[in-house]
Amino acid sequence: MDTTQRPPGFERYCRTINPYWGEVLSSLRLDRPWVDARGCWLIDDLGRRYLDLSAGFGTAVFGHRPPALRRALRRSLSGRGASIAAFGWSEDAADVAERLLALADAALDKVQFFSTGAEAIEAAVKFATIVTGRPCVLSVAGGFHGLTGVATALAGGGPWREGIAMPFDTVETLPALDPQCLRARLARGDVAAVVLEPIQHMAGMREQDDDALSVLADACRRNGTLLILDEVMSGLGRSGRWFAFQHHPALARPDMVVLSKALTGGLVPVSALLCTDAIFDAMFSAPGRAKIHGATFAGNPLAMTCARAALDEAARLDACARATATGAAFRDILARYDPAGRLRLCGRGLLLAVTPAGLSPRQLTLFWWALRDRGILLVPAAHRPGSFVMTPALTISPAQLRLAARALRDALQVADAGGDTDKPIPRPSGS
Repeated sequence: MDTTQRPPGFERYCRTINPYWGEVLSSLRLDRPWVDARGCWLIDDLGRRYLDLSAGFGTAVFGHRPPALRRALRRSLSGRGASIAAFGWSEDAADVAERLLALADAALDKVQFFSTGAEAIEAAVKFATIVTGRPCVLSVAGGFHGLTGVATALAGGGPWREGIAMPFDTVETLPALDPQCLRARLARGDVAAVVLEPIQHMAGMREQDDDALSVLADACRRNGTLLILDEVMSGLGRSGRWFAFQHHPALARPDMVVLSKALTGGLVPVSALLCTDAIFDAMFSAPGRAKIHGATFAGNPLAMTCARAALDEAARLDACARATATGAAFRDILARYDPAGRLRLCGRGLLLAVTPAGLSPRQLTLFWWALRDRGILLVPAAHRPGSFVMTPALTISPAQLRLAARALRDALQVADAGGDTDKPIPRPSGS
């Protein structure tokens, strides 16, 4: 089969959805449709296999098409209950909420369900401004919280905000979590909340210093500022704890926590906002305000079935221990393939980023293409050029870890051999 022939449907996709994304995929030779997915593998219509080290941006934490979640969804679809009802409640939702609160173990009392992480972030910011009556929200440079209006504002500068007249003009982005600056800013008394990822994945898995986090927590308490932790990427065991904030004692008592990706298993959109009773009561306050905030699809049967199955599977796999052990194993394997230590790893558990040292921008492009040619897929870290995000499934095998390490070593050699000349960068091969 001619590998340069446009796949059926691709032209229609470009015409009706996103021609620019189609152009990117074509330039990378990734414009073939994924016709099969098995665990950590993606297979295109030409039978080429790719080891997906992004796991669908972290959602496919149990691998693609996880059997346990698919079985649970089939059972749910065969039921006779209403999919959406204007007046009703869900025992499944109560079960998921109880389990999440127990895993967080952080004096949180209530859970609100939504569909996406960005939607839950928007809700958390809305709650904070209503509860405190304050106009400002702070974020930290390097964070990523989604691409809806307020979530985009929280991302600070960069391509996310170019050309956008932001609807939430009281969001401020701190260039860093500097203790002195933080104390002074919160002391002004107009900040409703600070929104923070305990591990900033788009900044190459950057963690904040424990001392800075202690200052943050103390300054929030002293000044009546709420602390919102974004665990969309890091939650449900991927970092080696159920929530990444549990690695840092100073963050032990957040006011709100947002969770999503792993809770979906990559199948049905689910997100959750965990908060204290004090925040919930100030927001909803009476039966007449019981629906002051919500969403049509929040807590729907398929979403809650998916979330329950994800929690069951995480418990069965012992997600925290597995992420810790597998991440440590990968570090050991990579050290054997890269004894000079040029492939630098940041992060915890299976929440990782790799940064190949000593490469120019041109060589970094060669590096990524060489990985692609060897059937390895990584996502560039948008807020840290030169780093690549690695969030593989918890089910990744030792053989797959060795394959990934070998490919990273070989790609580094290709990039080194490519030099930093003015010659055009070769296109990736088609096989």
